[in-house]
Amino acid sequence: AATADLFYLLCLARIPILAECLRALAVLLVEQMRDTEAVAGLEAWARSQPGNPAPHVELARLAQEHGDLGEAENQLIDALSIAPGDPRTLVALGSLREQAGDPGQALQNYSRALAADPAQPVVAARVAALQ
Repeated sequence: AATADLFYLLCLARIPILAECLRALAVLLVEQMRDTEAVAGLEAWARSQPGNPAPHVELARLAQEHGDLGEAENQLIDALSIAPGDPRTLVALGSLREQAGDPGQALQNYSRALAADPAQPVVAARVAALQ
């Protein structure tokens, strides 16, 4: 695990805003029960790139995994305020709304995600299931 940490940190040293490395490092830290470090890293990413919705989507994912649906929703709303048509954010919000028992709102979010990016077969399947 220490080797993986090192490789992610080396990746980030070369390209500090590489989303894939930042996401993967957060996942690794969570797997190692280092959630506080994962959240701190994602929050730093959000501060360093205020126009990027991706760190908020990742923070929402962590909050949702920990059962904090309110914080997950807040993060996704922040992401949508940055990029209102971001398909990844809309899919995440649809999933959250579906989990919260609001299929109508989930359908609306999924439909907006599909309108922004029609090449999402999994999302198209969710839309079909909810209609």
